[in-house]
Amino acid sequence: MKARILSLVAIVAALGALVPVLTACGDDASNRNRHEDILSYFLLKSNLPDESQAKWAAYFDFSDGMQHAYADQETKTVLRNIVQKLSGSSADFEMYSLADDSISPLPYKINDLYNRIIDAGSYAHQQAPIEKTLRKILDENVSAIMVTDFEEYTADGTGKKAVQHAPFATPYFKEWLQRDGDITFYITDYKEQGKDKHLYYIVFDKPGHELLSFFEDGLKGATPNYKRFQLSTHPFAVTADYGKETMGGTYHDANGEDNVSYSKEDGSDDAFKLFWGYNMEYYNFEAKWADIFKDAQDQSDKEIPAKERFKHLLSGATIDLSNEDCYRVTVLAARVLDATEDFANFEAFLDLYDKRPTPEEVADPNYEGDECYDAKGNLKPEYIYKPQPLAGVNDMLTFDLGEFMESYKANPAAATLAIDFDKNFDGKAPGLVRVDIVIAEAQPVTEHLNELFAWGVNENLSSAIRNVLQELRPVGTPVYTYFIQTLD
Repeated sequence: MKARILSLVAIVAALGALVPVLTACGDDASNRNRHEDILSYFLLKSNLPDESQAKWAAYFDFSDGMQHAYADQETKTVLRNIVQKLSGSSADFEMYSLADDSISPLPYKINDLYNRIIDAGSYAHQQAPIEKTLRKILDENVSAIMVTDFEEYTADGTGKKAVQHAPFATPYFKEWLQRDGDITFYITDYKEQGKDKHLYYIVFDKPGHELLSFFEDGLKGATPNYKRFQLSTHPFAVTADYGKETMGGTYHDANGEDNVSYSKEDGSDDAFKLFWGYNMEYYNFEAKWADIFKDAQDQSDKEIPAKERFKHLLSGATIDLSNEDCYRVTVLAARVLDATEDFANFEAFLDLYDKRPTPEEVADPNYEGDECYDAKGNLKPEYIYKPQPLAGVNDMLTFDLGEFMESYKANPAAATLAIDFDKNFDGKAPGLVRVDIVIAEAQPVTEHLNELFAWGVNENLSSAIRNVLQELRPVGTPVYTYFIQTLD
């Protein structure tokens, strides 16, 4: 089913703008048997991995002075491992040299490439076009590896070339992160004519981290003479293990029964689902919110043994916040949204899309379109779905901050995520809600940046990263999402 999900959502993304609820052309989709399939499309529509089939790219700096970066034997070993990995998968890569203000293709054969990189004679060049390369990576929008000392030479007022001290990388790093990617640096120290400098292996990657995994496989077996830093606005990982593939994080009594939420857990199309890789879960509570709330209160009675007592509506997932390269995340919160109407719009759109005229019907000289479709058989703009901001739901659910803080202090790599009823909940809520656990407080971690990204008085790279961390502070970013459907 995933292939169909991807293709349909790609169609949705490529089409125009949204309109009101689609009833004019006979929206009976809510009663159709394919409701559950459409729900899966809906849940995944904004969380899809990149489908680009373009090759990855690798860029090597051949400007004067880079030969000193490879003088160390351990660095040569690391480099050789990486080149072996790249050359062994040459069909997946486009490889380039950076020198004389040009980006030029490199050979794929391992001996040719490796020997060229470590040959001191390869570095009788100036001006590796660092900024041009960053722009190329963004324009092509494919994951890439860049090996460089990150020195950019530009013309000064006299027409001579001078090292760029301005944080020119800021907009490029920022845009890559805003596209939901991240940038991982592997940093090796070396000396050039007595000056302390850094060699950077930089991996621009996307959420699936395929290139990063590929790169780190290439590092295996080599002495790790580098430091690692990941520039990311989502430096966390959530783990959810409920014991059974079909069972979620709702309350279960001593017999394993959920007699509070009545979550459907039989593995069927409309039952609980954990969407691996998407940080998202779907629940179908086969009860009304008022009844769920009452049963939760009844099951919270202090006379019930503590281990059998209701505690959380949803729990069991943990978040790893131990990576503090970029941000120190200290507070999370719950954001509850009404997804009912958005899903109805989406479902109606797909129903109309499936009913579009056939090529044979469109080819008929008498076909002129109708209320929903134009003369070419395409949906008219006013009937095309596009996500809209969801309305907030107040006083319904809340994040258990106390339990989170306690577990975070004990082990930042396994902090507890739990959702409870709000103390003001009155039992009334929409039939489909989206609950996002979001970052409420995050402080940029900048005190170590100069050590990793500055050399001498040149702070262009450390300043660029500092700028990005300050401008893209991820407050409000979801770390985990629950969709909950209940009876009307």
